[in-house]
Amino acid sequence: MINRYNTSHLVIIGAGATCASFPSGDYRGRLIPAMNGFLEKTGILDNFPELKDLVAEYPNLEDLYSVLSKEPKHQNLLERLDLDIREYMASLHCGQQINLYDKLMLSLTSRDYIATFNWDPFLAQSYFYMSYITSDLPTILFLHGNVAMGYCGKCHIVGYIWDICQNCKQQFTPVPLLYPVKEKNYEQNPYIKNSWETLKNIINDSLMITFWGYSAPKSDTAALAMMNEAFNNSASKKFKQFEIINIAEESLLKEAYKGFIYKPTRVSFVESFYQSEIANNPRRSCDCLFENTMLCTPSSVVDENEKRITIQEKDDLFSIIKKMEQIEGEDVFRDCYKQNPITSKAALVNRFGRNLKGIMN
Repeated sequence: MINRYNTSHLVIIGAGATCASFPSGDYRGRLIPAMNGFLEKTGILDNFPELKDLVAEYPNLEDLYSVLSKEPKHQNLLERLDLDIREYMASLHCGQQINLYDKLMLSLTSRDYIATFNWDPFLAQSYFYMSYITSDLPTILFLHGNVAMGYCGKCHIVGYIWDICQNCKQQFTPVPLLYPVKEKNYEQNPYIKNSWETLKNIINDSLMITFWGYSAPKSDTAALAMMNEAFNNSASKKFKQFEIINIAEESLLKEAYKGFIYKPTRVSFVESFYQSEIANNPRRSCDCLFENTMLCTPSSVVDENEKRITIQEKDDLFSIIKKMEQIEGEDVFRDCYKQNPITSKAALVNRFGRNLKGIMN
């Protein structure tokens, strides 16, 4: 067990991370489509025959929404479209098998942050289920809203959309989805505004920043400008380590990210989560980086046989729990786990098996 330092790891997630985590769709095979062909692939277009000609001209949801949003007469249509998109995305479920988001969640700690641009509920579902194992989990920021999240404007409390505010006992109001138009209003909703303010602060404070499946699209003008400003104004930018998990060519990624990354900083490009610092040094990525670079003490997390502990593709949830115990001891687990420890795979199924009816029916 190694020391913890006052450093944090920020992971910024785009659509590519969800595609890597659920390459065959959700547990029923429902697809998580990209913006191009979104309405056709989800079947939503069938409910909007009046849009078929326009979709043929603008197959990308970003382009289509931009065209429709310019005309006030389309406001009712956009509201209907929003409801259908929400219904489809909210119907997605991660299923019972462990996925990459579960592994990501358990590889970070409460010092760390995940900021996602995605609407799908998978990250929220993963947090919900992993919280039955440990309370030492990262904070999640939903930068463009999320179908799984709600907000109490009266009490300024955020929670799952299926839950109620623990303060006033009222049902949460859905967090709005920010659609892919060039000029998004990040100030209109208090939750999204606060998420972006938090992100800017974390960009400044974090030691390691990982971009996973985020293409930094030029069309997302406002988001890119806000992140560029935060990166360039960071007092610690010379000491940060950047990591990009993406299957795109390195030359294309360098061009896309050139506004973010301060030249003297170290940048690594990997194609898989399993090649990342997160998986290679689970729960200790920043600690190991700090010791390796600041203290000049080569460090990694090892087991009793001095073998490096990593998150691997073959790992199931049970094996990851055992690795967490080796890294940090049972202190990492919350009270409900301590009262009924998971000592076998059979116990894991009985204790933890995902309830498909309890969340996002």
